[in-house]
Amino acid sequence: MNKKVVYGIVAVILIILVGFGIYRQVNTGQANEVVKIGAILPLTGGTATVPANDARNGMLLAIEYINENGGLNGKKVELVVQDSKNDNKTGLDAYKYIATTGTIRYFITQISGVTMAIKNESNLKKQYLISMIGAIHFKDDCETCIRNYIEPDKIGKEITVIIADTLKLKTFAVIYPETEYGKSIFSSVEQESKLKGATISSNVSYDEKTIDFKNIVSKLLSNRSFEGVYITGLGKNIGQLIKAFKESGYKGQIVCDHSSSMSDVKQIAGNLMKGIYYFSFPDINEDFNRVFKNRFGYEPSFYSGLAYNSIKFILKNEKSDLKLPLMYDTLNIAGQEFLYNFKIKRY
Repeated sequence: MNKKVVYGIVAVILIILVGFGIYRQVNTGQANEVVKIGAILPLTGGTATVPANDARNGMLLAIEYINENGGLNGKKVELVVQDSKNDNKTGLDAYKYIATTGTIRYFITQISGVTMAIKNESNLKKQYLISMIGAIHFKDDCETCIRNYIEPDKIGKEITVIIADTLKLKTFAVIYPETEYGKSIFSSVEQESKLKGATISSNVSYDEKTIDFKNIVSKLLSNRSFEGVYITGLGKNIGQLIKAFKESGYKGQIVCDHSSSMSDVKQIAGNLMKGIYYFSFPDINEDFNRVFKNRFGYEPSFYSGLAYNSIKFILKNEKSDLKLPLMYDTLNIAGQEFLYNFKIKRY
């Protein structure tokens, strides 16, 4: 065979082989691409460790399904979790650390103070901040701040409906934590109660790290000028306050919100919660409860559902065709707000 023909054939084969190698490298690179989602949660420190773990597991449940079914637009999803320890500075440091691990477009957070500490930097970088918080000013001047929780105004309205319409109380006391969240809720309840003709005759704010709840309750009851009391906060402190009121012999009405439904609150207060009115997020449906419990060994809370919906939002925002199979309420978003259906209940 003519040498030129042989050389030509060899050259063509080499070109094909090189091209195939490049094709494989490109495809392998695409397959190995990872979409990282940052999560900053109070896994230790403070009173919110139970909600934090419930939220983390809700996200993991969604992400595991995504990865088992082709990924997010063909890319594997990785959850990068850091512990804020319920501290604003630690939370900001956690955000900065996660940002060094790659290109992060989405951050999911809990705790109002931590989130507000992160907000300015994430907003400058046009990163989505999907947050399970109730701080009043969270969405101000931030197009990429998404609230996956209840607007403080909504909490104020629901609580005032229970106090003024359901219980017909004219005066009540409010006990709330000295946090961004607590101050937002108090302000909202104060405004809404005026519209209903109810008066906050006493109010006490508390340090979330306190252990002297009996003294707080004793001081409040020593100058009792109220028909009922609204207790708010996050985590086991609510249980401790309910227990302190009941053990003091208090016979008046106690009103709580959605946070009272957490397992650590019920573990502390137990049967002492009987008769207390509260409003709640939607119940976890049977399918969600079964799949979550099979995976993690315990029943999910509403925080698990909220966190699961955070991942649903990311899928939708990235225009993915993949649909998560489980549903927690209806994923309905108006502007920068997740919308949920609430119910007034009684223990």
